Amino acid sequence: MVWALTPHLIRDGKLVGESYDNEQTKTEVAAAFHSLGLPWIWQPVVPASLGDVVAQVAKYREKNDAVIFNFCDGDDINGYPGLSVLKVLEGSGIPFTGAFSPFYELSTSKVVMKRALCAAGVANSPFAVLPHTGPVEGFCERLGAPLFVKPAISAAGWGLTLRSVVHSDSEIEACRAELLSGEMAQYFLHDTLFVERFIEGPEFTVFLGGYHDRADEIWVLPPAERVFDAAIPAKERILCNERLGRPYYWYEGCAPEMEEPLRSLAVRAYCAVQGSGYGRVDIRLDSASGELFVLEVNANPGISGDEDVVSVGRILQLAGMSFADLLGAIVRQTLDRAERA
Repeated sequence: MVWALTPHLIRDGKLVGESYDNEQTKTEVAAAFHSLGLPWIWQPVVPASLGDVVAQVAKYREKNDAVIFNFCDGDDINGYPGLSVLKVLEGSGIPFTGAFSPFYELSTSKVVMKRALCAAGVANSPFAVLPHTGPVEGFCERLGAPLFVKPAISAAGWGLTLRSVVHSDSEIEACRAELLSGEMAQYFLHDTLFVERFIEGPEFTVFLGGYHDRADEIWVLPPAERVFDAAIPAKERILCNERLGRPYYWYEGCAPEMEEPLRSLAVRAYCAVQGSGYGRVDIRLDSASGELFVLEVNANPGISGDEDVVSVGRILQLAGMSFADLLGAIVRQTLDRAERA
């Protein structure tokens, strides 16, 4: 039996699951598990219900086989559970898919992630943490403009605008003020803000799975290039709030000569942040130097067979795999890990 845990919160007395509580996702997941011959349960989770859910699965496992497919990818700050789920699951002894807590913690904050990459010698863009108050001086001179202003904890372009790529310290200060006092300030007032050198060039994404302590068993799907609309200027080829909901990029297979360098760098980055379960590594090629830089490593990234929903949909097409194939591979590696523990 597969228990599919999905992150929810209680809002105005109602159960809300914005990312997963929709017919498209439920239908896709149901079809995939059906084709795998696996019975399953769709289980919404809020922090208050987690203990009861885990106890229910543990009781079922007294007489039957069960695995938890953990879709919970929240930050625990805005109500949706994430790390809190992992802490409970790790103490339960129940096999579960996806990241273990060290990977989740190391990849949630981009600043923590970048420090781990630096410690492992994995190339990433030079960066510096911004103070929340006071003057901003010397960042462009030290790091080299243009720079990219980002919140440490965000996903899918949240907190990024066309003004996030800056060319002067005064622009950094203006962008900081917008993050801390604008319409999304509630999400970033208690977050770390940082700047990193903007890498101008093609962007790639690599989906992979396995465990950093068994690096020779890590599997990597074909890398894909995020192709931006040619009408977008090079320094505006970023994900950002102002473009959400509008198609301005798509994914294609990368040039054959790029595949091995991208795979190799992605595995090194994944291991640097104690990768476990599965993840996605975003990489850019600096057009000027020809060097590859890791942008970020994502634990428990969204998965779907629909390329219009998440990048892995297109990657599965490039790999000749179905969504069911992916779910099956993730479940098998989870059970294999549990058996060898």
